[in-house]
Amino acid sequence: MLSVNVISEKYGVEQAAVVLICRVFVGTASSEQLNAFLKEYSVDWWGLYRVIVKNRIRPLAYHVLQSADMPGDVKQRLKHDRLSLAINCAEQQQELLKLLDVLKQHGIDAIPYKGPAFASAFYKDQTLREFVDIDLLIDPSTAPDLQKIIDIITPLGYHPMYNLVPGMKRVILENTCEFYFDKYVNGQRKFHVEIQWLAHHPVFELHKKLSNQQLFQHPAVLNFRNTDIKALNTEFHFVTMLLHHGLRENWNSLKYLLDLAMILQNGRPDMKVVTAITGEYKFNKVLLSGSQLLNELLDVGGGLLPAAQIDTTPYIDVLLSGKKKQRTPWQKQVSVLKNTDDIIGRVKLTFKLIKYAFQPSVEDIQYYRLPERLHFLYFFVKLTRIFIAKTDKKKMAVS
Repeated sequence: MLSVNVISEKYGVEQAAVVLICRVFVGTASSEQLNAFLKEYSVDWWGLYRVIVKNRIRPLAYHVLQSADMPGDVKQRLKHDRLSLAINCAEQQQELLKLLDVLKQHGIDAIPYKGPAFASAFYKDQTLREFVDIDLLIDPSTAPDLQKIIDIITPLGYHPMYNLVPGMKRVILENTCEFYFDKYVNGQRKFHVEIQWLAHHPVFELHKKLSNQQLFQHPAVLNFRNTDIKALNTEFHFVTMLLHHGLRENWNSLKYLLDLAMILQNGRPDMKVVTAITGEYKFNKVLLSGSQLLNELLDVGGGLLPAAQIDTTPYIDVLLSGKKKQRTPWQKQVSVLKNTDDIIGRVKLTFKLIKYAFQPSVEDIQYYRLPERLHFLYFFVKLTRIFIAKTDKKKMAVS
């Protein structure tokens, strides 16, 4: 485990304090150790608050820091955030149940993951996990028509991601993994709902599709606000976190490591099942990097570590340097290719990317609404659109 003194020297006192807060939460450090650290070092408390916000761990940070000797204004701000997020949690839960009920009435098989369902399943207090979205995996065979989903959800007050035009539906279903809806109250977005027919992007993330039908096997039953709902079992929830937190986001938040820690501590997944999937779909490296980061930063999951080791320094630098930059699509894709286990998987994934380059995107279809028989022309449309977008961006930068 990486020493908090080393973290403090390299990344700053505030980063070290937040790591220690996370360790107290998962039970690998004591409140006494945290209080001693806060007394020994000169802490920029508002700087500490910003690190907590960046990692999206405000509720659990307040939970851990309640007994700490800290400035009253910072503690009051965290308390306010904690209460506000707890109210949001209750509202999100109620909205989730409403959506599941409506989809079920129309014969659509849906299972929640991440968000309120994940918090309820794996956090001892479900209000301690910060989240803002409702994510629903659906069995596509029960909802083959995207327009049907739009017609079901929009009467609940939601605005769809796109108004479909000819040719768009097929492109969305084949080349994306989700369609989202937003509900506004008094001009402010209140709920953001993502309907996902895959737990990963069909083009950019895996060399072959991991179907929701497979993830729906052997479901768990979750008692959610006195209502039993179907949920992913522990192993498949662990797999979806690896895909989202590790493969897609490259472990760039302490919240993502805490999610893995909570599954391990409160769900106790069968890792033989997990590694069978990561092996078949060639993202064992993601499991390895996540396991090592858990062990080095939170002292959790040491039993997961295989004989092979990787250099986690680049991950830790992004996590703790405070200089996290928005990655370009190209940088994200290079990261995914590096996280693919072998050359065969990389070649297959690269082939999918090349094939995708010659297909229209949703933006292309919105830009020029060509008949489907002329969709082969969208390759040239895409080049034109990208060129115009870059030109407009340069003009805006100059002005």
